[in-house]
Amino acid sequence: MVGGPEETTLADRGDGFYTYIDSPQQAQKVFSEQLVSTLQIIALDAKAQVSFDPAQVVAYRLLGYENRAVADDQFRNDSVDAGEIGAGHTVTAMYAIQLAPRASGNVGRIQLRWADPDTGKVTEIGQDINVQGLDQSLDQAAPRLVQDVFVAAWAEALRGGPWAARVDLSTLASRSPRLVELIPSDPQVRELVELIGRSAATNRLIEPSSPSPSAAPITLPW
Repeated sequence: MVGGPEETTLADRGDGFYTYIDSPQQAQKVFSEQLVSTLQIIALDAKAQVSFDPAQVVAYRLLGYENRAVADDQFRNDSVDAGEIGAGHTVTAMYAIQLAPRASGNVGRIQLRWADPDTGKVTEIGQDINVQGLDQSLDQAAPRLVQDVFVAAWAEALRGGPWAARVDLSTLASRSPRLVELIPSDPQVRELVELIGRSAATNRLIEPSSPSPSAAPITLPW
């Protein structure tokens, strides 16, 4: 499915997929290089649930996925439709969190649940989230995680949401070329850097509303 919000809804309800095509080159990539892996499903009704210890985490929010939310009490209800994951695809769920001043040890837990497309067998795995795994500089993180942070920060600025005042397009544009150094072989990373630069140059930020006092800022590396 190719298109805008209406097509997104159709794709969600029909267990399909959607993409945005803005050039012949992108059409070539989607239909010649990515179509087979998109149609080859490796996980059905894949769901992720993250729970935080309120004594350790003051505030948190999920970035994006507004139309993909599943109620907490429906996580193990396998009749509830969820997302499909294709071969070679990855999914990132990114949270902005504000730790309590003396947070230590485990601050939360993540659970993953999915069904095998061939057998229908449901698998669930989980892992605790330790504060030590969070206490590190982003410039030492995996390159793809750094890329995800830039995408999230850029989207936040463009949408003019309540936290957009914490994200500056000029800063994003000046720091984003570092992504090309981290991931030099991916042409889409270069395109991302170019688009962030254009956004800053055109100065098309919508006036943001006042940020929530409990919102954790998006911190950029470098």
